[in-house]
Amino acid sequence: MGCLERPLPLISTMIMTVGLSACVSLSGDGGMAPVQGIAYAELNADAVKVSTESESAAAAERVAALLKRPLTPGAAVQIALLNNRGLQASYNELGISEAQYVQASLPPSPRFGFNQLVGDLEVEITRQLVGNVLALATLPARSEIAQARYRAAQIRAAEATLTLAAETRKQFYRAVAANEQVNLIMQTHGSAGDAEVSEARMKLRIERERLARLMGQWDDVDYRLPLHVPSLPARIRSVREAEEQALQRRLDLRVAKLELDALAKSLGLTQATRFVSAFDLAAQNRYKSTEKDSADSVSKTKTITNGFVATIEIPLFDFGQARVAEAEQRYLQAANRLAEMAVNARSEAREAYHAYRGTYEIARAHQKRNAPTGGLAGIQAGAKMIDQAAAPPEPAPDMQEWMSHNIKAIEARRDFWIADTELTALGSGTRTNGGLGSLGGPQI
Repeated sequence: MGCLERPLPLISTMIMTVGLSACVSLSGDGGMAPVQGIAYAELNADAVKVSTESESAAAAERVAALLKRPLTPGAAVQIALLNNRGLQASYNELGISEAQYVQASLPPSPRFGFNQLVGDLEVEITRQLVGNVLALATLPARSEIAQARYRAAQIRAAEATLTLAAETRKQFYRAVAANEQVNLIMQTHGSAGDAEVSEARMKLRIERERLARLMGQWDDVDYRLPLHVPSLPARIRSVREAEEQALQRRLDLRVAKLELDALAKSLGLTQATRFVSAFDLAAQNRYKSTEKDSADSVSKTKTITNGFVATIEIPLFDFGQARVAEAEQRYLQAANRLAEMAVNARSEAREAYHAYRGTYEIARAHQKRNAPTGGLAGIQAGAKMIDQAAAPPEPAPDMQEWMSHNIKAIEARRDFWIADTELTALGSGTRTNGGLGSLGGPQI
């Protein structure tokens, strides 16, 4: 043990210098700024984290105002962003990640040790200030790893926001289609007790409940739906445009890249600390007082010594091969998953586009088939309000066939708008629980 005159200030200065250069502080918004920017750019809606009673009251007021008017796709999405508790839990997860990032950027706290030994004629007092040198040396690297994981958590929160928005929009179209079908069947049959009317009403209630769940409405809110599914657009997007947007803006790919970056940094740190995984340095101050009692007098001797004590873990049984091997495999695992996602991204974009274009062509065919002829005014595949439709012409065709054609036209327009939402979701950087099999929603 070497002796130094002022070891304690030296240790304190080292801890403060490294700590001040690396530590960060909590943001005022819980890391929500990027999430809010992405939500507004892609959805033209506000992503709001509700943490206080005043924020909860403000969100409830906005939801109540939106529910007073007939629901639109944008209004349904905004209500979900304000009211869905699962989304709020995702925002809480982001807050946890931010707190972990801040903690990882802080230097390790020094430990203080005090020891006192008292004998008949001797007193010895030892004081130590112990610092984890290895933790201080690796603090910048650990802070960078935590920052990459925090950025990934922000993108995941944005992805959860866009996913909820897409699911809400799709369910909105399902509910509106069910509402239009009820009106059509009621107009045709005119009997509240008819089996087809009862079945249509049951499906409408189920679709409304599913939409209410996504919007976070736990009570029985009687919101108003439009009377018909929107008409088809005049033109549709190109497949090249869909592929480019999906590859350039997919948030899940951005998350995977950030996580891979964090694992790369973690692998480098593991390799750097392979042989030394624990290194503590202690500044020590020792005071010793000894008394000597003789026949004539008592003499007292005081001694003060300062120095360092270093403690290093000896890798006697573990030279770090297992830790390095685990880190390497985790990195390669993440790299392979990212490569798989990149390969699948273009195919998923083409699949979504095929559904988008195919449902458009099907809906156009139904629209042409159900175009008004003779006295069948007002039935134009949802282009006009269903209550404007006149009775079938005389002599009346087969009523069941006429109604079946119009129901298929409603479903075709519904499926197109669901496919449009799927394609838009991929283009804005996320994936939904979609696909061709989910266009019409779960089977009832």
